[in-house]
Amino acid sequence: MIKFFKYLSIFTLSISEVCNAGGIDELRLFSQRVSGAQGEFSQSVIGRNGQTGKTSSGDFSFQRPGKFNWQIKKPFEQRIVSDGVKLFIYDTDLAQVSIRPLGDALASTPAALLFGTQALDRLFELKDETPADGYQWVTAIPKAKDSNFTRIRIGFQDHWPTQMEIADALGQTSRLSLKNWRSMESAPEDMFRFVPPPGVDVMDATQNSKRGAPPAQKP
Repeated sequence: MIKFFKYLSIFTLSISEVCNAGGIDELRLFSQRVSGAQGEFSQSVIGRNGQTGKTSSGDFSFQRPGKFNWQIKKPFEQRIVSDGVKLFIYDTDLAQVSIRPLGDALASTPAALLFGTQALDRLFELKDETPADGYQWVTAIPKAKDSNFTRIRIGFQDHWPTQMEIADALGQTSRLSLKNWRSMESAPEDMFRFVPPPGVDVMDATQNSKRGAPPAQKP
């Protein structure tokens, strides 16, 4: 009976901790407890003059450590895929693929906040914000002086990051809505594997070469 009340007490404290979590706590819990997930996004870009510019939408999936698939479907198709080692950026209209080492490309970016596994405090200065509009907000300031981003805000609702605001060094702000979150404990092997289509230009920074992708082989 004593053990029962002991475990009940620990469970109650755990629930209380989650219910009273601020933005930083929500981010840490999300990083620690969600090993993989998928969902949909919509994005708009606000210019320095305050006017709304480009809008886009698509879907995403990720699996820690460091694997993700970010696919823009409208108004044009583009895929950003990480296999955990390399980052592939495929622009369908330009028929072009760029490949970069994941470590260099991921550090101090919004993707590092959501999909990475490194210690958040090493890459970002985290600040709690006052809850607003039903969201628990946290602001992340990249510590790297050469980061392309100056500030990243994430709004959590029901323990999922459903809103993001990303301010870049050019004075633009991207606003993202992340919805229809679904947990994903495991993923198909090919979900985070990218093979450049035949005939596209491949710029591979991991090999310092530029070449056309080889033609597809017949089965």
